[in-house]
Amino acid sequence: MSIEVKEFGKLDDKTAHVIKITNDDGSFAEFTDYGAALKSLYIKNGSGALVNVALGYDTFAEYVENNGTLGAVVGRFANRIGKAEFSLNGKTYKLYANANGNTLHGGKKGFDRYIWDYEIKKDSVVFSRISQDGEEGFPGTLKVSVKYTFEQDCLKIVYKAISDADTILNLSNHSYFNLNGTGSILGHKLKLRCSNFTELDDNTLPTGKILPVKGTALDFTEFKEIGQDINEDEPKRFRGYDHNFVIDSPGKSIPFAEAESENGSLKMECYTDQPGVQLYTANFLSKRSCTGGQTDEHGAFCLETQHFPDSPNNANFPSTVLKAEEEFSSFTIFKFSRRQI
Repeated sequence: MSIEVKEFGKLDDKTAHVIKITNDDGSFAEFTDYGAALKSLYIKNGSGALVNVALGYDTFAEYVENNGTLGAVVGRFANRIGKAEFSLNGKTYKLYANANGNTLHGGKKGFDRYIWDYEIKKDSVVFSRISQDGEEGFPGTLKVSVKYTFEQDCLKIVYKAISDADTILNLSNHSYFNLNGTGSILGHKLKLRCSNFTELDDNTLPTGKILPVKGTALDFTEFKEIGQDINEDEPKRFRGYDHNFVIDSPGKSIPFAEAESENGSLKMECYTDQPGVQLYTANFLSKRSCTGGQTDEHGAFCLETQHFPDSPNNANFPSTVLKAEEEFSSFTIFKFSRRQI
């Protein structure tokens, strides 16, 4: 294994970097301290060819100029907070509304828009930053770190955070995957061990109801092509998939998701201790050049492990409150395997 670091660009007198971790078999992952993002992930498929399965950009300018949070860590609160406000300890906090009157992925300048500090470990890179009290309206000074380890076709992400005051927190990674390496993901096969989902209203916010997926377009409890039911309206309500699923058995023993490339030569298993996962099928990703080729609508899919959207405003959802001086810790694992075709 080897780790290399090179300069990537500059923003506000700070230098961004690319950190590359290469395994002995030639597979490698690239990360950037801008947004603590996964930039690329080159895995050998069943034919032995290296395939980049994660969308990223070749240049630093593209990260700064484009939307979509490709590969980035999103926070303080991943996904949506309804009406851009929440109450905590009897006080209402007003946030920046950047998505149809709601707060999305942290607000106007979320974690994905900062250059993080980084530290190289033996087989890992650890990104860290301090989110000051009041940043984007959130209370408490938050110290947060994200550790990426890539070895033996396995990418492990470990999040840690601690605040000096009570706050809310929901961290996730927004990587876009394409196990073909390029083209549409509608022929990918996907299985989710998720028997339920959080129902959405017309403003893409949870209604508070947790409903079964059985017999609906959201039913991935057995392998099926992502594109099979993608145009069905009910109960999806929107173009493509952009829904939070309730994970049946969070933890390291059972993968909550399995995905296969269109020809079956590459498989990805996913594990997390989080209660939910957002399946997003790049419904509004405009045509753009990315590492490994060009992408467009449905050119990738995301599996964003998380707490449920708008949790602070839904008392029946798992709590996202982080008490002062209590450490938050969480993991997500993406494990790859190949089959000769």
